Amino acid sequence: MIKIKFPLIFLIGFVLSFKVISQEKRIISKYVSEEIKHFIAVNYPSLQKVKFYQEKQNDSIFIEAEFHIGKDEISLKFYQNQWTEKETELDFEEITEQVKANINTFLRTEFTKHKIRECYLVESPKKKNQYEIYVKGTYNKKSNLYEIYFDEKGNFIHSEVIETAPIQSLY
Repeated sequence: MIKIKFPLIFLIGFVLSFKVISQEKRIISKYVSEEIKHFIAVNYPSLQKVKFYQEKQNDSIFIEAEFHIGKDEISLKFYQNQWTEKETELDFEEITEQVKANINTFLRTEFTKHKIRECYLVESPKKKNQYEIYVKGTYNKKSNLYEIYFDEKGNFIHSEVIETAPIQSLY
């Protein structure tokens, strides 16, 4: 007979049920504030090519700046002209063995099938560094795209189901 741990299953279902609705649209630099342009110029003076996006996440509007430094793809996120987050794309294999093992253990436990689509190191002025992993996973016979966050040691923080929809421009 299988013994089910109800509180654990309930918690997992509850956490995996959170959804983030994300909408993104490319914008030209003339619609980006001078404060954001100044931040980028000061912190990344050698950049010549930056792509800007307007992103609506739930009820908040962000400006995202994407660029490359060498082979690294970097994204800066701003809310109300303040820097809130830096994401650097990683190959999952670049993460230390222990952290990868912790993440893989979580994924095997939570999903019947899964595939890591993207991996980012997320730095923030207000939080400790985290890993943001996009996973195509099957849970309860339903397949979705999940955004899953782990701390620097590979311990689960939270996850969200990703739904995308077109965005109307604010400009």
